[in-house]
Amino acid sequence: MYRIKQWDSHENNRSREIKDLRWLAFPNKQDGDGYLTLLDHPRGPSHYGCFVAIALLASKSPERGVLLKTSGTPHTPETIARKTHMPLCLVLETLERCMGREIDWIEFVPTEKDQASLFQPAVERRAARQPDDAPVTESESGGRATCAAAGPRSDERGRTACECAG
Repeated sequence: MYRIKQWDSHENNRSREIKDLRWLAFPNKQDGDGYLTLLDHPRGPSHYGCFVAIALLASKSPERGVLLKTSGTPHTPETIARKTHMPLCLVLETLERCMGREIDWIEFVPTEKDQASLFQPAVERRAARQPDDAPVTESESGGRATCAAAGPRSDERGRTACECAG
């Protein structure tokens, strides 16, 4: 499952007392290495916007900061894209970049099911060994619609996977 790292920076004493959070705090440190690295990319502003949407989704999770559905099952990149109304390709790129060593804002925490099947998401493998702008290929993502290098494919809502590639 995906988790926002340093989630406490998005909460305060008031928000921790609220059961159904309707707002989310964001640090205003716009000179940090992660922020500057994220924006220093042709699609960096889009990746930042997508990260904000992902964080907002995580704020409504049964376990705040963790990308879980209301049923408690982990979100996938596809369900994150559907719930945030972001293109799947942009979600995949954002996850990949935000899980990379240079930004390190999101992490993947294997569940028991993931460990039993030795599953590791493609974005985590790529973030550990590839530059930020290297696209995930179809074979590395388990056949899911991915970035421009995999060719134009559609998600369940008919959005072309490479719409966000510039």
